[in-house]
Amino acid sequence: MNFGLQMNQKIRFLFSRYPRAGLLADDEGVLFWNNTLVRASLAIGLFFLLLTVIFSYLFVARGTQDIIVLHYNAYFGVDIVGNPWQILLLSVGAGAFLLINGMLARKLYGMHERVAAYILLFSSIFASISAFVAISALIFINS
Repeated sequence: MNFGLQMNQKIRFLFSRYPRAGLLADDEGVLFWNNTLVRASLAIGLFFLLLTVIFSYLFVARGTQDIIVLHYNAYFGVDIVGNPWQILLLSVGAGAFLLINGMLARKLYGMHERVAAYILLFSSIFASISAFVAISALIFINS
């Protein structure tokens, strides 16, 4: 019973059956927008950015408070207070980060620097998720 060899063959078959469709496939000659990792990372980043924009807009549109807490520190308590519209700046910053990293990733992908492009795209996912968590925390603190 050579289980390791069988598993290795199964994995190799999984990613070689459709050579251009798999995540681990050689992406030479695949356009930026046709790459699976690029599409997935941009879709995930845009999804969390859209959630961030919707949550922050709904919070601002509710308009029940004149001044809200913008930053809370565990040691000192409330550090920064401001107007409710300032919560939208977090969404704008995350959107700008996603846009700039997407443009840089496309440029690097065209220069055959695939790993650098993937790092930029994955950092955009992290920034969008972080903005979503921050907006959620701000809404929770101010509710």
